[in-house]
Amino acid sequence: MDLLDRLQARYGGLSYASGFFQSEVIFAPSCDPEGVDEELEISYAVETGSPVGASVKIDGAVEIGLDCSGVKEFGGLDCLIECDAMFSVADALGLEGQLYLNSGTALMAIEVLRAEEGLGLEFVSEASGLHSYWLAGDSAMVYAADVWNLLNGGVPSFVKFWTTGEDVRERIAILIAQAR
Repeated sequence: MDLLDRLQARYGGLSYASGFFQSEVIFAPSCDPEGVDEELEISYAVETGSPVGASVKIDGAVEIGLDCSGVKEFGGLDCLIECDAMFSVADALGLEGQLYLNSGTALMAIEVLRAEEGLGLEFVSEASGLHSYWLAGDSAMVYAADVWNLLNGGVPSFVKFWTTGEDVRERIAILIAQAR
């Protein structure tokens, strides 16, 4: 139970508005193993007030879950918190846009934007997951995600971007449209 104790001490009671979950979140790690054959899981690590939430596996990985299905997404809760922190920084840039993608193409869109030297976008690994990605630069920030589509198929993959100017916003939209 060392993992549970560490998670409760560090994150227990933490609450904030989450850009990743699009809702208020509360960190309330608990563990109630049902049997010795089941993989240990810290449930309710992140509660959202909806069927979607997050649990922590014994290796510290964060699984995003909806009812009985889940997708391992982050290496740890710190990475999820970094992902959420990026939304606050991005909102301060001003202009915003969002485009939907074909399923499973978020990483491809990220790679196309990274390759465009004029944008100066760098991959932010500490805020990215296995299926959700952040890019940041002086004049733009980009978030792309396949995780929600993988989880239940109801939410298409998408790219959301924030920029300081209309010209950058248009350039990003054109590049994403070409990558779809």
